[in-house]
Amino acid sequence: MINQSFLFISLSFLEEKTVWLSSFVFMAMSLGYTCQAVFLSISPIALNDLIGSNSTQLSYVESHPSSSPGLYVGTVEATDDDNDLDAYILQDVRPKDMLTIDHETGVIRVGRISSSGHQGSYSFQVGAIDFAGHVTTAPVTVYLTDKDRGDNGVVSYFLLNDFGKFTIHSSNLHGQISTTMVPALGLWPKSYIPLHSMKLNVKCFAYFSTFNFLTFFFRVPLQRLDRDGEDKEFYLTVVARDGGFERHQDSCSFKVVVDDINDNPPLFDRQMYEETISTDHIVGTPVLRVTASDRDSGSNAEISFSLQGNPDDMKYFAIDSDAGIITLTSPLEKSMGNRRMFEMRARASDKGSPVLWSTAEVRIQVVSSDDLPPTIVRQVPRFPEVWENTTENTDVLTLCARSNIADSSLVYFTLLNGNTPDTNSDGTFAVRRHEDSEVCHDSTGVTVFVASRNLDYEMIQEYSLTIQIVNDRNARLEKKLQVSILDVNDNAPLLQQFDGSVLENVDSMLITTIQAHDKDVSPHFRQLRYSFDPMASGDVRQKFALKSNGELWTTEPLDREEFKQYKIPIRVTDGVPGHERMTIYWITVQDLNDVPPVFDHLNGIYEVELPENREVGKSTGVKLAVEDSDVVNLFEYQIVEGNGEQKFRIDEVTGEILVNKVLDYDHPVYDRNFTLRIRVYDGANPPAETDVIIAVTNVNDLQPVFEKSNYTFSVTENTDCNVTFGKVSALDPDLPNSVDQNMLYYLSPIELHNFTIDSKTGDLSLKGCLDRESAKKGIMTLYPRANDEGGRGHDADPATVHLVIQDLNDNHPHIHLPENGYAKIMENLYPEDVESIVIKLDDVDGGDHGCPCTMEFDPGTPASWLEKFSLQIGGGRSTYRLIPVASLDREEQKVYSLPFVTQDRTGRRGIRLLTLEVGDENDSPMSDGRSEIEVYNYQGQFPSTVIGAVYMTDLDDFDLDDKIFEVDETTSSNVANYFKVDRKSGNITMFKGTPAGLHFLRVKVYDMLRVEAAIGEVSISVVDLNFSSVMNSGSLTLADVKSQQMLRTNKVKHLHQVGRRCERLKEEIARIHEIPPKNVDVFNMQDVEGVQIRYNCHGSPYYTAERLMGSS
Repeated sequence: MINQSFLFISLSFLEEKTVWLSSFVFMAMSLGYTCQAVFLSISPIALNDLIGSNSTQLSYVESHPSSSPGLYVGTVEATDDDNDLDAYILQDVRPKDMLTIDHETGVIRVGRISSSGHQGSYSFQVGAIDFAGHVTTAPVTVYLTDKDRGDNGVVSYFLLNDFGKFTIHSSNLHGQISTTMVPALGLWPKSYIPLHSMKLNVKCFAYFSTFNFLTFFFRVPLQRLDRDGEDKEFYLTVVARDGGFERHQDSCSFKVVVDDINDNPPLFDRQMYEETISTDHIVGTPVLRVTASDRDSGSNAEISFSLQGNPDDMKYFAIDSDAGIITLTSPLEKSMGNRRMFEMRARASDKGSPVLWSTAEVRIQVVSSDDLPPTIVRQVPRFPEVWENTTENTDVLTLCARSNIADSSLVYFTLLNGNTPDTNSDGTFAVRRHEDSEVCHDSTGVTVFVASRNLDYEMIQEYSLTIQIVNDRNARLEKKLQVSILDVNDNAPLLQQFDGSVLENVDSMLITTIQAHDKDVSPHFRQLRYSFDPMASGDVRQKFALKSNGELWTTEPLDREEFKQYKIPIRVTDGVPGHERMTIYWITVQDLNDVPPVFDHLNGIYEVELPENREVGKSTGVKLAVEDSDVVNLFEYQIVEGNGEQKFRIDEVTGEILVNKVLDYDHPVYDRNFTLRIRVYDGANPPAETDVIIAVTNVNDLQPVFEKSNYTFSVTENTDCNVTFGKVSALDPDLPNSVDQNMLYYLSPIELHNFTIDSKTGDLSLKGCLDRESAKKGIMTLYPRANDEGGRGHDADPATVHLVIQDLNDNHPHIHLPENGYAKIMENLYPEDVESIVIKLDDVDGGDHGCPCTMEFDPGTPASWLEKFSLQIGGGRSTYRLIPVASLDREEQKVYSLPFVTQDRTGRRGIRLLTLEVGDENDSPMSDGRSEIEVYNYQGQFPSTVIGAVYMTDLDDFDLDDKIFEVDETTSSNVANYFKVDRKSGNITMFKGTPAGLHFLRVKVYDMLRVEAAIGEVSISVVDLNFSSVMNSGSLTLADVKSQQMLRTNKVKHLHQVGRRCERLKEEIARIHEIPPKNVDVFNMQDVEGVQIRYNCHGSPYYTAERLMGSS
């Protein structure tokens, strides 16, 4: 528990070149020990060469006396404005070498472990040295800790009252009270200086018997502190609570004083000061006084005054720097009367850093000696006071004045409102004419009264009022009035909530010190008295004692089994009726661990069946239930017997039993039945033990296997049709062989084209017949599959079935050579110059059904062909030679399809064809030709492209390489500008932008081999397509042809035939739609898996697209 004496924490701002080495620790012990402050030191050290060292308290865990050296303890850090930090050192470490420090990084580690026992803490000094030899030190305390485990070691913190200014961050590390903008170590750079700062590290430790320190730190992110307002001091109470089932907790309270920084400039009570002075005013006497105030405190609120202005004006006046009194320093001339005005500015500067200031205008009017300002003759009372709870319209003082004008006694009073609340900026006071002649007699009077209820002693203790008095000659006088505010006990104390705890069976002890906060400033109004509220029960009054200073004690040992929690109503008062406040304090009696644990077999699960495929790391399903009436238990579980192969493991904290290694039901020695002996220990009492039985069950975890990996069966081609030819069989290793294996057999979709399999028996059958010659080497291979559990389990690796197809003689011999039954002989060659064509026969039927084979001309061969060819037996088995006996002419016959009768050794015969092509040469004369090309252009968008080729008459097919094409000079120049003819290929390119109409192109064609020339005339019709013709178009696709084949070929002499191909397409479209071919326009061709053609049909108007595409 925490000794609740308030500890004063000063929150001070650091000046440059000053190092603060501050340490502050207070501890709380939760097992009945009285808290004591370990150390408290605040020592500023000024250095010429700055080094800043952060004081700290460190801790490390020592779980066993033999903790190894090198264990990390903590890190210290120093900063140096000169950036010449040299090294860190340790001083006064006892025992020597117990701790070490890295001289460069400041890391502290465990050094040599002492053999003479261990302390709860070690205190020493850490130092920082720079290269100039400057040294600064700070105290450090290291605590040995042994932390609770699990939720019991997780600590949360909260403030009983954060005043909307503070928040607390939970951490098991040491913490700090600081503003969020302030760095945690060293000094604050100028660029990061906050308006309000809290510089002193504050540690609060909840101290357990095992040296476990629960720490916290504050930060202030909610609202910025303002000492110049109400944020002058705070009383904070922090509660530390662990995460156990019945939580342990403690608290500490302290006073936080907000120190001042210079963040407010001085403010004059008025923006302008005006005064009159007579020409005979005595030198050295006061003229007027300026006043200013500063909301800051200390030196930040000390004000120095000065004057600024024209030197000609300044030489007549001086100002007292402390009092603000302006004095005449030079005599005035009579000529200045009613003519001279002095104008200056008064400046008020504070003594803070940086210096803040403000100015006010000063005007002094010189009047003749007979134009004196009014004179104050009486003030009642001389020292006015008013209670802070004074009501409105209450008179405060009366002021009487004489005009000093013989023929006019009128005097006018004005209360000047200043710039700050204490100078009446908010109109707290006002004036009214005083009518009582007994007070002022032969003078004029005014009364100052309370105009609004703004009085608050806790905010302003004294008001400085300025009254301006003017006569009919505008001669003025200003009078300063000080009005003191008297304090009233008008604030009731505020109790902070608290939930505490105390250990059972402990003698009388201090629980906490109740603290309340009273906003009244006067000390005699803050004398608080604490007592039990009348609603406190007799039992509470018997077992607890409350001192008048707020200390709450137990008077006797408490028994948790009697009461777990006490409700204690506390009352506080400052002595004023109606200022009593009451809060309920809940005190929990903490448990001692004195009952041994017992396994609960009624609510637990101790026998389970576990499938063998349960994954490693997964739960077994065992549920251990433990009864222990103690609340504070740290159960520790372990398996002590029956786990020789380490197949299982147990979570020592939760007691959950998990699979540790792979289980296998088919390993009967270890993996079928387990009896585990489980032990639980609560850390203090004898352990309990029980048996857990785990039965491992079999699962389908093995892949089925075919009895044979390879099967061979046979059938006869074209004979064994739709027959069962074999059977496959698979076994499940998870089942005995004597039982039904529950297997599902199946084939792939491709195999099902020719075969079927019985899904239950594995019988294989044919679909239809097989052809041996269609199978590679007369063998077909298939891969039957099997799945256990009737198709819901595992797949077996496929078996391999070879099906041998027995041969029948059902094929006659075919031509094996030349390849593909094709040969070529050039035209115009003499027979003796032609190499004979070798023909070799073969038979797909094998063995006795195949070759040797014979062949001869078919009797139906044309006689003219027989006159050109001779067939002779060749030099090899089943080999013949075809010999031409006459010269061939391609222009007479391009291709011969020669029929032969072939026969195998058994007499099976049939017809085979040999294709013989006559090769072309350039041997035909060339003559003029004429062609027509039609081009469709949609809105002038037709790009530059090839539209066709030049045509001339030539029977040769493959002589284009011998040709050269040139535009004839007789072609119109306009036409030549729109078209281009390729010199080598004769292709015609039409340029983009060619106008619609009929264009004639004449092209000279030269045959360089035959030295011949011809003219090719091309008529090109360019037709414009309008929008309607395109939108009302149809489409069709021609397979196995390309757009270039529709437009032209590489054979020049056939270009007219290509043109007729397009015409034939138009004629066919016209026939379908029953219109003339001239009404059909084919205007687009695109190669898309063939050629896609768009066309339209027109009469008047265009046929719709729906009609062209066949829609109704």
